[in-house]
Amino acid sequence: MNTHSPHNGKRIVVTGAARGIGRGIAERFAAAGAFVTLLDRDGDEARRVAEGIRDATAVELDVTDSDAMKCFFADAEYPFDVVIANAGVSLPGQSALETSDETWGWLMDNNLKGAFNTMRHGAARMLADGVSGRVIATSSVAGIAAEPGYAVYAAAKWGLMGLVKSMAMELAPSGILVNGVCPGDVQTRFLSETAATDVYSGALGRPARIDEITGIYLWLAGPEASYAVGETVVLDGGLSLSAMAR
Repeated sequence: MNTHSPHNGKRIVVTGAARGIGRGIAERFAAAGAFVTLLDRDGDEARRVAEGIRDATAVELDVTDSDAMKCFFADAEYPFDVVIANAGVSLPGQSALETSDETWGWLMDNNLKGAFNTMRHGAARMLADGVSGRVIATSSVAGIAAEPGYAVYAAAKWGLMGLVKSMAMELAPSGILVNGVCPGDVQTRFLSETAATDVYSGALGRPARIDEITGIYLWLAGPEASYAVGETVVLDGGLSLSAMAR
């Protein structure tokens, strides 16, 4: 534990925390002295990860279930200082014309509705308890640049960044700061499974390590980001610059 960290003793909740970026965020905050709650629909994996983290708790929960998310935040023993809406899914190779209504709904529910449920119910609890907290959403480079085969995923992530900016304006006067992070390619299990055919890693020619992404969440949650409102922080190794130059 880092007793000099600004996050020491803070209460953090991270969705999609059983693996990938979410797990990395949870581990990073815990190392900084925070008490972390890991939310994931894969409860077994979330509990396994939580067992390896100091003072961490795992909760099996589907972020697309608005009532369940509302109850989770309303019934929590304490309000959270930082709410991180990280859960999301992707399905590469789905052009707009080939996308079924079911696929549209699945991608929108998991990438936009789930984040909305997390952000609004988490912020409502902060407001009820008078907490000047932080809300951080994980979007994607797809939320700022177009790529063939990701039409619906991109629509959800662009929508998420609009949600971040609108909620930031609504909540800033109450002391709740809302911001977003747009990672590019990150070395996760999903990327490993699709890397042979579906990855373009930008100017650095490689995907990011998870630890190269998670630090920005600590900064956005800390005192040095006290003037950040509705920001979109892009960490993509130049991927979006390369895409725009094509």
